[in-house]
Amino acid sequence: MEGVIYVFIVFLLISLLSDKYVNGWLKLTLFVYYGVIIFYFSRGYNKIMSSRIEYASKNEYDFRDKADVEALFTFWQTRSDFVDGFLAFYFLPLLAFLVYSYYKRITQRDDGKQTFLTYFSMIPVTVVYLLLLLFFEMLGYHP
Repeated sequence: MEGVIYVFIVFLLISLLSDKYVNGWLKLTLFVYYGVIIFYFSRGYNKIMSSRIEYASKNEYDFRDKADVEALFTFWQTRSDFVDGFLAFYFLPLLAFLVYSYYKRITQRDDGKQTFLTYFSMIPVTVVYLLLLLFFEMLGYHP
């Protein structure tokens, strides 16, 4: 779980620190916002995972036992609902920031080559954003 969050933090830090067209107060607001969101998400996710580990250590899953299968399904559903609940809090503000950032970059450029490179840089940023979204969503996956 931590790997996806760390990649998300690195992506966020790079996009925030490398953007000279966005005001400092907006950057600070996003840092504080994501600090709080990441703290609460990590706490809740670790609580769900520890309850699963506690149940497994006490009962030792037996997939022929209906109670164990139901407990596993309940764990998967709880984890999936929790991740889905935080998904919008993570990715919608980042998407809004990226759109705003690119808007500011494009409107403040006069050179055609720089504008082209700015448009071209949207491709890898979009790919990384969508991969992070996919990996984050997989935290809540259940078969």
